Amino acid sequence: MQVLTNFEKLEAGKQQEHYDKQVFDAIIIGSSPILLIEALYLQSQGKKVAIFEKKTTLGGAWYTKSLWGLSNVEVGCHYIDKGKNNYNFLKKFMNIELEHSPRHVRWSSKGKENGTEKKTNLTLKRKIRAFIDSWFSDKLVPRDLWDLYTSLTKKQIKLVFRSLIQLLRARPYMYPTQGCRAILDALNEKIEANSIKVFYGKSIDYLEVNENESLAVCRAGDKNYLSKDIITGQNANVDIFVNGKPFKPEKELYGGPLKLDEGYIHIVFLVAGEKKQPFTYIDLLNTDVIRRVQDVTPFSKFDPSSNEFDLLICCHVFERSFDKLGGPAGILSHLIEIDLLKPGARMIDYHLDKYPTTGCIPNEELFNLEKKLPDSLRIMRTWDLGIAVEYYYDRWLALITP
Repeated sequence: MQVLTNFEKLEAGKQQEHYDKQVFDAIIIGSSPILLIEALYLQSQGKKVAIFEKKTTLGGAWYTKSLWGLSNVEVGCHYIDKGKNNYNFLKKFMNIELEHSPRHVRWSSKGKENGTEKKTNLTLKRKIRAFIDSWFSDKLVPRDLWDLYTSLTKKQIKLVFRSLIQLLRARPYMYPTQGCRAILDALNEKIEANSIKVFYGKSIDYLEVNENESLAVCRAGDKNYLSKDIITGQNANVDIFVNGKPFKPEKELYGGPLKLDEGYIHIVFLVAGEKKQPFTYIDLLNTDVIRRVQDVTPFSKFDPSSNEFDLLICCHVFERSFDKLGGPAGILSHLIEIDLLKPGARMIDYHLDKYPTTGCIPNEELFNLEKKLPDSLRIMRTWDLGIAVEYYYDRWLALITP
């Protein structure tokens, strides 16, 4: 029998302690709100949890910046899809209040009659359609009203009834009354209050999952971190190996990589001027110019005595539109053109971030993919907080149940 000296016991203890620091029950790659809620859920179940975040702050794409001497300027243009459980969960778990943010669409006049055609030759139905198109042309209207109109014109009876139900239900998107920052602040506070290890500024290069081994491996730089479970978001930029073979979600679902559109831009304007109509968040469909517009002025911290600007307007813009319209000045002019800002509004300054388009796997396909993965690997939907809360509500219910 080998007898260890005190020195050898000390060294062995140090090695074991070092080993213990790199072994977890669950490793979460990324820190979007969905992943942070999952981390808190796992920790509440007695799990030893670690979060790896390549940035120096938590939140993923839900983040704020300090711009022009202002703090907490939101640059994400996020929303929360309405569902029966969203409000209940966010209110009870994070004390987050939500307000309605109607969906809008810019009325397209593609259905207008050819200008060379004489109006006297039009049928009554086509005259009515032409009149409606001319009345609403290029104006912002509720999305559900647009859906109903297009369903009627296409004679799609099922879509007519569905659009009518949506219009009567009036189910808009939701937005936190205190902005997205309120969600991040609440989650950060809960993470700090719990024994969750956060590795800031550390990227996972690749992860290995083998069904015949009890622990999966996450490689970060020159170190291996071991875990019983690995959870990652669907857009995490990390190589995955399952049973020694490369695993690509899009290949499993579609037989190859997704065909992605061009990138997009988030741009924040410092504006001297006023809004033409009240809005906090507007979702613009049926337009290839601007996808979403958000007034982030109420959520930023600034000196109220300052007269240098009136508004902070954040836009989600397609890259092709940004160049086509002539950059920031053209985008601001477009906001005036579609009646969101009053004529005379001028840009004092702007800030923009460019992003590549990522492959967002549809809900059902992603959720079905989860069922095919080894038990130690999960890929979670992280790009829509509202839908994620609905889907994982029964699981996360433990976080709000006494």
